[in-house]
Amino acid sequence: MRRDEALDALEEAGVMRARVRTMGRWYLTFSSVFAAAAVVLLLTLGFLPDTPAAVVVGVLFGLTVLTLLVWSATRPVTPHRFAWIHGFAMLGWGAVYGVVLLAGNQYFPGVPAWWAVGALLSAVPPLVAGYLTVRGSRSTR
Repeated sequence: MRRDEALDALEEAGVMRARVRTMGRWYLTFSSVFAAAAVVLLLTLGFLPDTPAAVVVGVLFGLTVLTLLVWSATRPVTPHRFAWIHGFAMLGWGAVYGVVLLAGNQYFPGVPAWWAVGALLSAVPPLVAGYLTVRGSRSTR
């Protein structure tokens, strides 16, 4: 390979890398929609437990997650370090969700401050993961 061919190949690789990195930003949308749905779910479970609304919101949450999973499967690329970032988001959300739900039902039933703060905290891990994805897509690694 001649020098000019090698330089052209490197330039093409750089352009392709930049294009692929920006295509991984879809995860910010995924994590934002998931976070919003999780907030609505916890607020409903906290303020309207044992009502038909809780069942409806639970089913809608499940359908939202299913839709997000199907949509994410159609994305052409995954973000850099996707498994770690997504794992952090889901484990973090699950831990916060579990603590808020279990402690809330046991010790804070009907306490608006507990459920509102807990619902907002449950959105933090997915939103941080979305931010990390966008930040990673700007990186020059």
